[in-house]
Amino acid sequence: MKKATFLLILLAATTVVMLVSCASTIRHNAEVAEWVQQGDFRFQRFNSFMELQRIRDTPGSFDRVRILEGAAGSEQDIDRAIAAYEAALRLAPSYREIQASLANARNVKQQWIVDKPVAGKTDIDGRWTAQVAQVQTVQAQRQQEQERQQQEQARQQQEQARRQQEQARQQELARQQQEQERQQQERARLQALQSPSSTPNSPNDFDIANSALGGVKITKYKGTRTDVVIPETIDGLKVTEIGESSFALNYYSTSNPTGIVTIYRVVLPSTLIQLGRNAFCMQPLTSISFPASLRRIGTAAFYCNKFTSVVIPNGVTFVGQSAFESDTITSVVIPPSLVNYNMQGTIFYDSDSDLGFSLAFTGTESGNIFSTSITRITLPANVHTRNLNNGELRDAYVGNGSKAGTYVWTGRLWVVE
Repeated sequence: MKKATFLLILLAATTVVMLVSCASTIRHNAEVAEWVQQGDFRFQRFNSFMELQRIRDTPGSFDRVRILEGAAGSEQDIDRAIAAYEAALRLAPSYREIQASLANARNVKQQWIVDKPVAGKTDIDGRWTAQVAQVQTVQAQRQQEQERQQQEQARQQQEQARRQQEQARQQELARQQQEQERQQQERARLQALQSPSSTPNSPNDFDIANSALGGVKITKYKGTRTDVVIPETIDGLKVTEIGESSFALNYYSTSNPTGIVTIYRVVLPSTLIQLGRNAFCMQPLTSISFPASLRRIGTAAFYCNKFTSVVIPNGVTFVGQSAFESDTITSVVIPPSLVNYNMQGTIFYDSDSDLGFSLAFTGTESGNIFSTSITRITLPANVHTRNLNNGELRDAYVGNGSKAGTYVWTGRLWVVE
């Protein structure tokens, strides 16, 4: 009997606990639901408020405006909706629907802060004019930005024009400087030609060495005179040889690695026997007189000088390849001492046994083995035909029985004058 009574009491107590728990859960859920409903209500009123602001001045929206004016709330409704959702979320932190509603409300508020119209006033027709002012402000800002961009573009164009003008000015200054240097060189050249000096240069103007021919070999000109008179003796010995590149302005290029000054006139000594390779390479000499003592003229000795005529003295037995390479020479005189031909050397090295003048008068144009500027050449009798690189000239010479004479180019044929 006591056991049955105890069970009944336990059952009753359990029932009471369950009823109390259910009541608590119901109250909790009801409170959550109430906060959510309040948040939804405030959110809806705020949406109506926002729509009203957007369409208030829109033509044809009168009826919709009247409906929204009865349902719309105020700007504060969004804050109240957020507060209600936050209260509900504190009671039920794991409810995803409440989390999503709160996030959406916060996003809508943030967007409203960015996009809301400027506060304005309502005119007598009930039209809200703040948006018109905002549109005008935006348009003015855009106009100002366009003007700023146009001004910046104009500034950049002016800067570019200024840079181009500066570049043109620098180029003009460089051109004027080059012209001044050219005029100075021309004046020095004319002075050297018009007022030639007969006074020999100082022996100290030359680097020298012993020559295998006997006497002195000049190895480099280091003077400053542009009108050069080479002395016949230096240190008591005859000047018999002008060495390789000793007066060269440069070596087949536009730079001046030799450090030698530009020479416009040179007087060779009467004791000279041999002119070495590249001796006066690239110097702008326009004429020269060779001494009767001369026997050999090395390869490229007067490469790209400015001669218009060349007279080789009798006694010279060898003139190297490209010795007078030029497109300015029109007249050449070959002596009887150059009739033989024997080429054992190469373009890089003249052999002591070399004879003749094959390829001595090449043109500057690539592959031109006989300068096309030459229109008059005086030849002795019995010149070895290997010396005559121009095929038409060789045929005319052989056709004339290899006789001595002056051969002239008519523009079509070589004829004996």
